[in-house]
Formats: sequence, C-alpha cells, structure tokens
Amino acid sequence: TLSAVTGLPAAIATGKVLQVVTDVHSTEITTSNPSNGAAVDSGLSAAITPSSTSNKILVLLSMQIYLQRSSAATLYAHTVIKANNSAIFDGKDAEIVSGGSTAEYGLRTSVQLLHSPNSTNEQTYTVNLTNDSSPTTMIMHRNSSPAVLTLMEVAG
Repeated sequence: TLSAVTGLPAAIATGKVLQVVTDVHSTEITTSNPSNGAAVDSGLSAAITPSSTSNKILVLLSMQIYLQRSSAATLYAHTVIKANNSAIFDGKDAEIVSGGSTAEYGLRTSVQLLHSPNSTNEQTYTVNLTNDSSPTTMIMHRNSSPAVLTLMEVAG
C-alpha cells in the first residue's frame, strides 16, 4: 500500500528533463504558386546544446497549414523537421486533404519526435512545409495562428 512506502528510490538518472527551449512564430507566411516539391521555411528555429552524448532531444511541434487551389483537387503537404540542416523527420503525405468541388483546406499538424543527436554540439532545429500538389496558395500561421516548436533535453 501507499502508506507502506518509506522512501523514494535514489535519484533516477534517466528520463529527467534537463532543459527546455521554445520558439513561437505567428507571423503569417504566404507563398503563391509554389512549385511542386518546394520547401517553405516556417520561421520556426530553436537551438539546444545537449549536456551529454547519451541524452536525447524531445521535439514537439504544432503548426497550422492552409492550402488552396483554384480548381478541385486533392492537396498534399508535409512537414520536414531538420537538425543542423539534416532532415530528422519527413511527414511525407502525412498531411493530406481531399478535394471536392473546391480546394481550400486548413489543418493543424502536430509532431512528437525523440531525436538522438549523439553529440554535445549545439543542435539547431528548423521546420519547413513542402507541398506535393502545386497549390495556388500555401499559408502557414494563417490569421496569426501561432506555431510552437519546443525542444526538451532528456537524460539518457
């Protein structure tokens, strides 16, 4: 029973959150007629320096995406998260919106990712949105809807 507990275990070395860094971006970014496969910078960027090579970085992302096309279509977009310019997450075709008689869609995408940089060098995380369907308009943070990128160093 709980009343029989006389003490907690010695300090737990793994799983502790050691530091947290957050970036919030709410300036609307509009791209007109992006070419198929074009990557657009979301404006989100956050840097964290792991204190040990065994530690991991928990990456949390929440971002609004809006796609529009002048004719009916199925629109595809995906979020790409990079650490020091190398892709660590590519949600290819994860964000899909289906077309009817009009093609105007908005959604909020969320990503949770545990990254193992195996380094004590600073890690700079950035987020791009890439389209796979040539929309006429691609908007991030529409109507100043905030996007949030949070990094947490977790003891390994």
